[in-house]
Amino acid sequence: MSCHNNNCGCSSCDQTTINQSAENIVEYTRFAYSSANSAYANAQNAEQSAIDAATTLANVVLKTGDTMTGLLILSGDPAVALGTSTKQYTDTRVFRSGDTMTGFLTLNAAPTSNLHATTKLYTDTQNALKVSKAGDSMSGALTVNSTITGDNVLSTGSIRSNDSTSGIGYSAGAGSSVTQLTSQTTGVTINNICGSINIFSFTPVINNWNFFTVTNSSVIETDVIIVNQKSGANKYDVIVTNVTNGSFQVGFSSVSGVVLEAPVFNFAVIKSVTT
Repeated sequence: MSCHNNNCGCSSCDQTTINQSAENIVEYTRFAYSSANSAYANAQNAEQSAIDAATTLANVVLKTGDTMTGLLILSGDPAVALGTSTKQYTDTRVFRSGDTMTGFLTLNAAPTSNLHATTKLYTDTQNALKVSKAGDSMSGALTVNSTITGDNVLSTGSIRSNDSTSGIGYSAGAGSSVTQLTSQTTGVTINNICGSINIFSFTPVINNWNFFTVTNSSVIETDVIIVNQKSGANKYDVIVTNVTNGSFQVGFSSVSGVVLEAPVFNFAVIKSVTT
C-alpha cells in the first residue's frame, strides 16, 4: 500500500523526499563542478591571452616611437616625398655635402643665376666669345677696366697695333684743355695725361724763346712729354724741358711769322722708367 499524500507523515513519503533531495544535491554538485572547471579554463585562457598580448607588445613597433633590434624589410623604394627609403634607394643618391658620380648629370636648362650649374652647351657658347689665355685673335676692340693688376695692364711683351687708322693712344676721357692767362710765359695747371694748351694771345718775335711751366700731377720725372703745335698762322719751334715729379716746362719760339695770335699746343705724356 502506497501513500500519495506527501503531507501524510508516513515513512514512504519521507524516503521519497530524501531520495529527491539527494538527487538534487548530486545535480547541484555536478553543476558546481562543471562551473568550477569552466571558470578554471577561462582563467587559464585569460592568463595565456595576457602572456600572448605581452609577447606581441614586446615585438611590435609603437606608433609613438620605438627602437628596433632587427632589420625592417620594406616592400619597395619610396614613391612619395615622405615615404620610407630603402638602402638600395639611398645608396644611389648624390650627397649634398659632395660626391662623385659614375655617370652623366643632365641639367634641365642653361643657368639663370650666378651659382647655377652650367651645361656643356652654355659653356661652349660662352667660351666661343672669350679670348683664350693661350693666344687668340679678336675681331673687335678690347676694353680693359681697372680690375686688371691694380690699375694697369701689364705685358711681358710688346703691345702693338696693326690698325691702319687707329694705332695706340688715349681714348675719350683721358684728355683736357687749359687756357693760359696774363701772358705767354704764365704757368698753367692741367692734370690730365694728354690735352691741349691755349697760349695767351701775343705778337711773336722771330727766334725769341718763351718758357712757361705746366703743373701736372700725372707726370713723374722719368716720363717723356711730347708737345707739338696744333694751330696758329705763325710756325713755332716747341721743346720740353725740366721734367720733374708733377710738372714740366714748355719753350716755344716763332721761326716764321709775326702775326698777333693765340696758338694752341697739343701734349701727351708717355709713361717711362729708367730700370
